[in-house]
Amino acid sequence: PAKEGTAKAKAAAQADTPVAAAPPSSSSSSESDKTTKTTLEGEISALKGDPLPSSSSGGTKAHPVVVVSGFFTPDINVKSYAGRNVVIPSTGEVGIVLGPFGKAGKCKVSFEKAAAEGDGKSGGGCSGKVGDKAELMPPSPSSSSS
Repeated sequence: PAKEGTAKAKAAAQADTPVAAAPPSSSSSSESDKTTKTTLEGEISALKGDPLPSSSSGGTKAHPVVVVSGFFTPDINVKSYAGRNVVIPSTGEVGIVLGPFGKAGKCKVSFEKAAAEGDGKSGGGCSGKVGDKAELMPPSPSSSSS
């Protein structure tokens, strides 16, 4: 009988769960709003690779790859966004999405290819810091022709 009471309490708690789960469903509707925007916003969550020796930003060390979070939810296939440009507004540097990083919707962004192509202001690497904003740019129609 004590177990039945506990089961009823769990059932009541589960009945309240959909109400508590309503905010995530509203965030999925904002996710569809994000896909209609021209840019998605995220932030640098990690700097990867050895700092590059040549840095155009004075004493700040530039890293070849950064990990960005906030662009995607875990259920989105990040690989389909590979090749898209990412801009770090605080530095003006432009990188390219390489692919997913882990399973939480994070992605790796390379600032080496953009520098090699002479794209944007990137002098070889990203001099941004963890926590800096990042913007995923819309696909450019000319990107497939290069």
